Amino acid sequence: MKRLTLFCLSALAALSLASCGKEDETDMRCTVAVVDAQVATVGFSATLDASEIDDGARFEILSSTMGDPANPVNMPDIGLWIASTAEENSRVDLPKAGRNWYNGFYSKNLEPGAKYYVRIRFKSNSVEKLGPLSQFQMPNPGEPYVGSSSLTDITASSAKVHAVWMPNGQKISSVGYLISADEKEINENKGTVVTLDSPLTYDFQFTGLEPGKMYYTKLWCQTTMPDIPSKYHVSTRFYSNKVTFTTAKE
Repeated sequence: MKRLTLFCLSALAALSLASCGKEDETDMRCTVAVVDAQVATVGFSATLDASEIDDGARFEILSSTMGDPANPVNMPDIGLWIASTAEENSRVDLPKAGRNWYNGFYSKNLEPGAKYYVRIRFKSNSVEKLGPLSQFQMPNPGEPYVGSSSLTDITASSAKVHAVWMPNGQKISSVGYLISADEKEINENKGTVVTLDSPLTYDFQFTGLEPGKMYYTKLWCQTTMPDIPSKYHVSTRFYSNKVTFTTAKE
């Protein structure tokens, strides 16, 4: 995701349920890709003409677990989704004339196991229209995983680490890492154990390392039971894949 733009989802009055395009009745029909128990992305096609672009055309997403978000009764349940830069020259916040595919909406705070109802809303300075209703089911909580990580600035005695844990529906209470020059220790989840403050995203440095030596590392996260747990929630420690690196020689 290159750039994030928040869209405020205000309460709807009575709106027309027609899509904004006239060439294809599938305009603004959501295509949902579920990433894990809390994350999903939405894409859609839309057809716009130059006059709509000139009139301030933009897209928003409406979602609800209570029913059709076109019904004002369900508006208190509407979630805030995020729009980001997607394909080249196809940002959802910069619609283009003609028929185009937009693939930039996603949410990372959805409810595990919940059923969602979603519609794309087209807005301009003079018109508001809704696309067809789509539905999807989120999976139940699974194992947390590292969504992104990097190991940089490796010197003779240190290295910088960045990592983001994806909860996947679980409740993460703490995170940390293991590091050792002994591969057997890492495989047994031993070695130097460090606990970090941030529950999900953290940046830190391996320090006090020996020059020209190979090190084995693992990231870990500790999960706890939420206030209202399901049978899919667990309280245990999860480990990332093992990563090796060699410090620079002095």
